[in-house]
Amino acid sequence: MDKIRAVLFDLDGVLVQSEPLKARAHAETVDRFGGSTPSALYAEVMGQPHEAVRAALLVAGGVDADPECYTRTYRRIYRELLQTELETTSGITDLVQQLAEKGFSLAVVSSSPAATVTQTLDQTGLAPFFPVRVAADDVKKPKPAPDPYVRALDLLSVPPASAVAVEDSEAGVASASGAGMRVLALRHSYNGYQDLSRAYAVLGVPLDTQAVVQMIDSLLDP
Repeated sequence: MDKIRAVLFDLDGVLVQSEPLKARAHAETVDRFGGSTPSALYAEVMGQPHEAVRAALLVAGGVDADPECYTRTYRRIYRELLQTELETTSGITDLVQQLAEKGFSLAVVSSSPAATVTQTLDQTGLAPFFPVRVAADDVKKPKPAPDPYVRALDLLSVPPASAVAVEDSEAGVASASGAGMRVLALRHSYNGYQDLSRAYAVLGVPLDTQAVVQMIDSLLDP
C-alpha cells in the first residue's frame, strides 16, 4: 500500500492574496471608530490570532471601542472586500491541481473563522480540493501553537514526517514546525517583517509551480 502524503496550506497570503484586504478592512474599521492606523502595523502583526491583531490596532490607533463591536465591523467590511476584490496567489491553483493529480492529500489550516474559510474557497473554486479544513473555530490554541496542524494531521491520518506545510507568517511557520512538519514559506510584499527562518525553504511569488512540486515530491519521497 502506498504511503499517504499530504500538503497542508495556510489560507490568507498563501492560497489567496487576502492580506492586503485584511489590512484595508482593519484600517477602515479603526477609521470608523475615530482612530488612525500606522501604515506598517498590520504587516508586523500579520499571521497572529485575530484577537492579538485587534488589540494591537486598538492601541496603536488610539481607539476606545468594545472589542466585539470592532470585530463585527471589521468582519462586515472584510466580507465585502472578499466578494469584490479577492484573488488567488499567482501559480497556486496550478500547484494545487498538480498535487491533487499526483495523489497528495490536501488540507487548509487557517486562523480565519470557518465561515470565512468556506466563503474564500467557494469563491475561488478551490473548495473541491480541500475537504479537510481546520479554522480558528476548531482549536482552543491557535497559531503559533501547533494545535491547528496537529488537528489537521489527525483528520488526514498522516504522520508529520509525511506532510509539508505551506505558510507565509512567523506564527504559521512556528505552528507547523511545532507539529513536527517541514515548512515551505512564501515571501510576499506583506510579510517582510516576518521571521521565516525556521522554514525549510522560502519561495517567491509568483510560484515556480514545477519546482515546488518537485521539491515537495523529494521531501516526501515514499
